Amino acid sequence: MRYAVYGATIEQIAAAGGSNIKAASSIKMIFATLSPVAALTLQNQGFTITPVSRTSTDILPPTITPPTPLISPGTYTTANLLELSGFESIRTVTDPSLYGENMHVAIIDTGIRETHVGLAGRVVYSKNFTSSPMTDNFNHGTGVAGIVVEALPKIGLLNLKVIGDDGTGTDEDAALAINECIRLYDEKSEITPSVINLSLGCPDSSNPDDILRVACRAAIERNIIVVAAAGNGGSPQTITSPATERYVIAVGSIDIDPFILSSFSSRGPTIEGLVKPDVVIFGQDIVVLSSESDTATTGRSGTSYACPFGSAFILGTQEGLLRRVQYPEGVPRGLDPEAVGPLAAQETIDYWIPRLTTKPEGIPMGKDNDYGYGMPFGDLFADLMARTDISLSIGALLAPMMMIGIMGVMVKGVSK
Repeated sequence: MRYAVYGATIEQIAAAGGSNIKAASSIKMIFATLSPVAALTLQNQGFTITPVSRTSTDILPPTITPPTPLISPGTYTTANLLELSGFESIRTVTDPSLYGENMHVAIIDTGIRETHVGLAGRVVYSKNFTSSPMTDNFNHGTGVAGIVVEALPKIGLLNLKVIGDDGTGTDEDAALAINECIRLYDEKSEITPSVINLSLGCPDSSNPDDILRVACRAAIERNIIVVAAAGNGGSPQTITSPATERYVIAVGSIDIDPFILSSFSSRGPTIEGLVKPDVVIFGQDIVVLSSESDTATTGRSGTSYACPFGSAFILGTQEGLLRRVQYPEGVPRGLDPEAVGPLAAQETIDYWIPRLTTKPEGIPMGKDNDYGYGMPFGDLFADLMARTDISLSIGALLAPMMMIGIMGVMVKGVSK
């Protein structure tokens, strides 16, 4: 059986009888095939070992068998949804405007059809961690990547394939892909991803030593933001790992008309009692790029497709803050004054997301296990950046009736 081993050396694992050993030094774990005796030997030596499990794209319900994607009519285009979310407002707060130039997002998924006209020239790095060909025969990662590129048309993509043609993979391969992102951070900074997009997951084991959670924490320690699909379980306590990790940004799905939580979107709390998701974004009835040809599109639903909207939004607001925000009176309370470079995941979740989100009328403000903090809006970001002192109270910006009015105007402008 395959295990991740924490704290041991390759030599110690080999001496215990481990085989097919793979080291992932950036995330400080080693993968190996261990017999029951070898596993017990390493445990008795004080090392932590965690079994490797299967991951899948965020299908309904979570499963380790080949899943069926959530096919939908494809009522709304990505452009429709970007307009609804006020994403264009994020661009206006910087000069030059934000279109993703010199920025990168890692798409850890089923692969990407790199020759698709909607993605041509955007993939800057590719690596296959599976035994399947380096193509998107499952038709998932191409659609995810297309949403990011439409939001940020000059973005660079890292195409890291960890899900095979049957729609499943292992958390080992996903962790190795995250390890690769960190290696690039250390050795090839010109293509380091600022955000890792994980439209995949495993059932919540409530284990802090879960392989994906450990790998994500290592990326977050490098100030690489990790955004993950909440899952398509549709009921409480179905948030999937690694979205269950505290500072992984968990993205659920909402419908557009009416503006309510999608029936399939996973709800919290996590088994450990953490309130999740963190945000909800449009993930229902979307026209996305298809890997069937270089010009094909298809209709899809799922938190898989809400997740890249979240990645684009987080990256856009991060870059906007880094380019625009000045703190002449000192760093606002709640931000880490020692933070250097990209804003840390903790500040993103605990400080900025609550200030850039809203909820439909009748849903209490604050974070809950259905909507998280709510839906992020670019208009809130633009309004906040227009203030000369961003440490001022922004309660007026978050007034529910004001934002429901904005939502009503935007929804009327979308044609079905």
